[in-house]
Amino acid sequence: MDILVGRLWCLMCPIGAVNEWTSRLAQPTRKWPKPLRNLWIANGTFILLTWADVQLGVVRDPRVTAGIILLLLVSAALTGLFFQRRTFCRYLCPITGLIGIYSMLAPVELRAKRCETCHSHKEKECFVGGPANVGCPMFERVWEMDSNAYCNLCFECVKGCPQDNLVLRLRAFGADLWAASRRHLDEAYLAVVLVGASLFLTGEMVQPWHDTLDAIIGRLPLQALGITSHKAVEALVNSTMFLAVALVLIPLAVLAAAAVAQRLLAWTGKTHDLSEIFTVFGYMFVPIGLSMHLAHNLHHLIDEGPGIVPVIQRTIHRFTTFSVGVPAWNVPPLLSHEVVYWMQMLLFMGFYGVSLYAGARLARRHFSNAETTFRAAAPMVVVSLFIMLLNVYVLSQPMSARHSH
Repeated sequence: MDILVGRLWCLMCPIGAVNEWTSRLAQPTRKWPKPLRNLWIANGTFILLTWADVQLGVVRDPRVTAGIILLLLVSAALTGLFFQRRTFCRYLCPITGLIGIYSMLAPVELRAKRCETCHSHKEKECFVGGPANVGCPMFERVWEMDSNAYCNLCFECVKGCPQDNLVLRLRAFGADLWAASRRHLDEAYLAVVLVGASLFLTGEMVQPWHDTLDAIIGRLPLQALGITSHKAVEALVNSTMFLAVALVLIPLAVLAAAAVAQRLLAWTGKTHDLSEIFTVFGYMFVPIGLSMHLAHNLHHLIDEGPGIVPVIQRTIHRFTTFSVGVPAWNVPPLLSHEVVYWMQMLLFMGFYGVSLYAGARLARRHFSNAETTFRAAAPMVVVSLFIMLLNVYVLSQPMSARHSH
């Protein structure tokens, strides 16, 4: 949904609704602290939630799922009581960064028709609210907005604009990756972390990963330490590997490419900060992480999707008197593994093309001439190609019998 229409899910999200309802009732005047108006807290909670999915089986245990949802609902309500508008959704929600990053690819955008009209109009009902609207719940100044990352398409700005100066329109797929004027390290870092997280979570599905895990555990001095629970050790090693891949190895690879680019640019007499290069090119990794995410879930959809039929049959039998046949649990997948594999490869090729195009546009926009553009972009292309080849390798491996998510 995000990559087609932007943050439409946020418009329908019940947790966001609780945040907004409590804020409207309490009418707090307090603003979220300025040093915290970024994605770093949300990034941390996203990583924590992803780790919980890996280790606690969030999607397999209704009690864990319910507990997390309850915690989010309480957090959203408390935030609404003390801070303006949808502060929770903008700065604290664990998936606000994920949804925002992927929404940058959507081929639709809500924008001002003429920015000069907005600048000449002093009242700014689109932001502060007016008789017809409540103002932007996500704190977006629509006259400056050039990215889908934080717009949840609630259309409060459209309802309140007396100039009829806002429009929902089509645009190039992924345009925000290179066209947005503002670049932020928290967004770029999350884009790179998503590459590592999607790679790890997909790697967990294949047999070589579990062989490697067993080999690592076999080398640990468990008996000397008095540890007898293989499951606990496996969980600990798995957690360590997840954090290493998602938070350290992949970001370090991109940072190393940025360091090489910095050195290459220095030979031309141009000085660029390392964090600047990382931040600029971090956005070209959004399609790479998304491609692995989609390829992973495509496998689940086609292999496991038909299982919904016996589930519906069993539910009807349990709660009604209708007969809809005996559930057959050994449902074959919709397509063969070979067909699914080549569908995944097509996804990879398409999204990697978007990544390379975004990298080229980013380089041309932020660096002065053809020579500096090439020197800045070349190391990033090498790293991105290595990651894509690693993605292909992972999806080419046999599925593990221990795969359970």
